[in-house]
Amino acid sequence: LAECENAMTFLDFTASQRLKRIADENSRIVILGAGLIGLKVAEGISKITRHLTVVDLADRLLPSVLDNDGSAMIQTHIEEK
Repeated sequence: LAECENAMTFLDFTASQRLKRIADENSRIVILGAGLIGLKVAEGISKITRHLTVVDLADRLLPSVLDNDGSAMIQTHIEEK
């Protein structure tokens, strides 16, 4: 990630403030990780841009917390927003 100009990790509040400063309505954002942190970041940044993609190694959202049915319900809810 260090080689990418606008790539960042979310280890502290400073990273979220930086994302808020550089993102705008035309930003295209990819979030790696569909766990709790990734989805919270997606929720916050979706208020700034609609060009948002969440990617995870698992085939569903919140894979460590929800089963397939629960994950499908959350995914439907998020996509309808």
